[in-house]
Amino acid sequence: MNKTTRLWLYVITALLTFQVQAQNLTDPSVYASEYTINDPSENGNQNLMPITIVEPGFAFSSLATMPEVMAGMAIDQSTGTIYVASQNTTSALYSVTPDGTVTLINGSWSVPPGFYPFVDTDIEYANGFVFSQISSNTLREVNVSGGAINSYTGDALSGFEAGAAVIGNNLYTTDGLDPMNIVYVRDLTTLTATPTSITIPVFYGRETLASVANNPDELVYCGDGNFHTIEISTGTVSPVIASVPTSASQFAVTPDGRNAYAYDQFLGIIRKIDLTTGVVTDFVTGIAPGAFQDLEFGPASDGSGDISLYFTDATDLYEITGTFVNPPTMVCPMDIVTTSSAGVCGAVVAFSPPLVVDIEDDPEPVPVQTMGPASGSVFPVGVTVVEFTATDSDGNTATCSFTVTVEDVEDPTLTCPADITAGSDPGICGAIVTYDAPVIADNCPQQEYLSNGDFETGDLTGWTPVVLGDFDPVFILNDGTQDPDGPGAPMAPIGGTFDLLSAQDGPSFHMISQPILVPANVTDAEVRWYDRIRNFFSDYVDGSQEFRVDLLDAAMVPITEIYSTNPGDDLIQDGPNFRQFDLTTLLQGLEGQTVYLSFQQITQLFYFNVNIDNVSFTITSTPGSVVQTAGLPSGAEFPVGTTTNTFVVTDAGGNTATCSFDVTVEDTEAPVIVCEGDFQSQDIMLNGSFETGDLSDWTAVDNP
Repeated sequence: MNKTTRLWLYVITALLTFQVQAQNLTDPSVYASEYTINDPSENGNQNLMPITIVEPGFAFSSLATMPEVMAGMAIDQSTGTIYVASQNTTSALYSVTPDGTVTLINGSWSVPPGFYPFVDTDIEYANGFVFSQISSNTLREVNVSGGAINSYTGDALSGFEAGAAVIGNNLYTTDGLDPMNIVYVRDLTTLTATPTSITIPVFYGRETLASVANNPDELVYCGDGNFHTIEISTGTVSPVIASVPTSASQFAVTPDGRNAYAYDQFLGIIRKIDLTTGVVTDFVTGIAPGAFQDLEFGPASDGSGDISLYFTDATDLYEITGTFVNPPTMVCPMDIVTTSSAGVCGAVVAFSPPLVVDIEDDPEPVPVQTMGPASGSVFPVGVTVVEFTATDSDGNTATCSFTVTVEDVEDPTLTCPADITAGSDPGICGAIVTYDAPVIADNCPQQEYLSNGDFETGDLTGWTPVVLGDFDPVFILNDGTQDPDGPGAPMAPIGGTFDLLSAQDGPSFHMISQPILVPANVTDAEVRWYDRIRNFFSDYVDGSQEFRVDLLDAAMVPITEIYSTNPGDDLIQDGPNFRQFDLTTLLQGLEGQTVYLSFQQITQLFYFNVNIDNVSFTITSTPGSVVQTAGLPSGAEFPVGTTTNTFVVTDAGGNTATCSFDVTVEDTEAPVIVCEGDFQSQDIMLNGSFETGDLSDWTAVDNP
């Protein structure tokens, strides 16, 4: 039997299968969870069935109702836009955006005369074009921006049963009706096609291909329902991994290449194929049967960054959400809390690497530390985030983190003056005594007063953005892929995984700031950061086209300008540029006040982008104010005797130190005796000799 005969027998068999399935619908009572598809009065779908997701943990919804019966599907992975080809005789091409908006791109783009109208079952998207391998040795492309069509020859001999898959800038296609079963590759820049060394060992009829997102050297191939994997660099084709009915040849592969999901359109079933074990299980059942619909993986429509599985039935484009890839499992150590080492504003902390488990890899993936000091390093006082990432052989990643908290438990030192002994001052019972203030020392004299200055949290934790204007200016986290509006191009972060990027699409003012409580006894204060500045106007204009850094008071009123661009400065300062400024004197006058470090950008004239990273605001101060708890202050009058003077200081960690000294004032002044002439003896007793012969001057009392 030649392949053409097989082709039409397949079509007849498929149509008969479709009729039988339409008359023998599965009893809906067997379904654990059901979703009702559209009413036939609305879209003409007469094959209503309850749709069941067999595997738990997944959800199902309709993204869009399509104008006609659809077939092939392709997805722009960068935007999430889905392209779907219809089954009509002219093969219309539609786009569906993540919000469900359906737009006709071209009403007639692929099917040549005389061929069955469901040939567009394996279409691919790349570089702004949708490609379809059609018959007559032809690849056809349509520009998704305007609908323009081009055709190219030189690869597979027929498109009716030819598969197609894009990897990078190459389009791989199978040979369709060619009995040699050759895989071709077409460079999408030169648009030339050449045969590869890959040949399929078995002569299959209907063929489909899929790429593996995380492995550019792998294709998954299905011929007549038999699944193989292909190693492109060696041309190695695996033995049959699993088999499904030939009506289930349309399939999609998870980004890690572990599972394929095959769509049996005539039975209304999506099957899950484990490409490692070959196990086949039902994933979705009860889909209204239809001919030659397709399915693809793409970004979830909610913008979450997850992937969804999209498929069509006779009327709708559906989305299944859930976890389709299985990254490694990684368990980090528990959070660590420890105390500072003697004399150090931190502690040496050692920890074990995370435990990584992967269901496929042996040996297990090796965790790579992406944030925080290495084990065995000195961790500063405070909280430090330690993060690890592990990547398996399929490119799936897992991340875990823990914190290391170092508590400052070391008391500061407080050294009092030596005991003082002084003589009394003339004329007072004491002395005026002056003495030096106690000397303070601490293991943590310098503190970082900003949080998340390197933006490695992946968000704006610690910072407050302010936006003024009718447009949409923002400070956004940049991981190297952010492409701002205007002439600016994506740039790698200044350091680490993220930096902060200013972007705008019109005249605006935007600011980002963080509060700082100025401590007492400031002895040093420095602010520093790295930046890149790209001004696409002809000059800087103060107040109109300017980047500036200010210190603001609690009411957000400027205290001082720390830095600003000025007319005549270089317009493009890619650097990165290191800026450092001493604010010691300024902060010494702001003790106890809350101030704000603010980065501001005024864009009124043209596009203007600034990247900021590694922002630091360090302040060195004595641990705290010394409080005298006993004795007298320097310069006071100390009384004769011993007075004990006691002082207490408390550092930022709540640790205290006490010292005392004595002030002894000795009475060194002799008393003074004043003499005022000679003294004369005088008898003051009257009639003491009784020579008066009576008791004159005396008083006699008798006891009755």
